[in-house]
Amino acid sequence: MKHFVIICLSFVAAAYCHTVSAQCNSPLLFTASKTSYLDSTNKEIRTVDEPSSIVIDGNGITISWADDKVMTGKITTMECKWSLPFKEGKSVMRSSLSNGSNEERAVTMRLEGKGGIVTFLITIDEDPNKRIRLVADKFQMK
Repeated sequence: MKHFVIICLSFVAAAYCHTVSAQCNSPLLFTASKTSYLDSTNKEIRTVDEPSSIVIDGNGITISWADDKVMTGKITTMECKWSLPFKEGKSVMRSSLSNGSNEERAVTMRLEGKGGIVTFLITIDEDPNKRIRLVADKFQMK
């Protein structure tokens, strides 16, 4: 009986680890209804009520706002540590985002869950005084 319990617990642990890992390796959808613009100390400069979505798919990312503003890029690095899928943890990504013109901006993006609230923070590497924060209305596998 003792061996049976140990085997069952091992399967549960493996399934949990697979779920946490799956979040890091699967296409993700993040939606928000507000965009906050921050300075380098994360002080809010202004907030705009606007729907937005972020799709992380493979090595790519697409960020879309309601006014047809779209930014796309390739994720060059990603660190992913989530203890509770879609609720508690953090992913840090680096990318160069483009808005369709020839201009690309190197950015660091932090997707973080604390207390069940998930935020997405974009920092422009050459100008850390420009940050964009979105708070998730929905965050799930796509």
